[in-house]
Amino acid sequence: MKRTLLTATIALFTLTLSAQYRIDWGFKLGGANYLGEMGGDDGTRRDFVYDMKLNQTNVSAGAFFRYRLTQKVAFNTGFNYGRIQGSDALSQNPGRVGRNLSFRNDLFELYARADIYLYSIYDLGHRRGNRWAFHSYVFMGVAGVYHNPKAELDGVWHDLR
Repeated sequence: MKRTLLTATIALFTLTLSAQYRIDWGFKLGGANYLGEMGGDDGTRRDFVYDMKLNQTNVSAGAFFRYRLTQKVAFNTGFNYGRIQGSDALSQNPGRVGRNLSFRNDLFELYARADIYLYSIYDLGHRRGNRWAFHSYVFMGVAGVYHNPKAELDGVWHDLR
């Protein structure tokens, strides 16, 4: 009887300790930029980020909520927003400037996924404060993106749908 009571107490204590880390939430803040044929330098095109106009970078933001079902499996859901834009008026290429195209597109993403943790180190810096952790994981889920591209004509933005 004492052994069963001790086992039950240890199990409850263990569940109580792990329960305080079951819910995780946070916010994201970053940048969004368009890399394509609008804008750019004086050449026809350049590969990768060399054709990007950094002054067209906009803020992207999001929020997430994660619930750990077990130590190895978690459910994660979230929302992200970002705006991309481009304009031929910012280019130094005469052909692009003459084309005179511009656009902006607000992107909204909603997602839900399952995270499966393969390997975790909770005290990476060995400071006993769990300040730095490492997790390798795989995930699978679904996401939906809503966007509404717009083009500017005579100072007025028009839907392209």
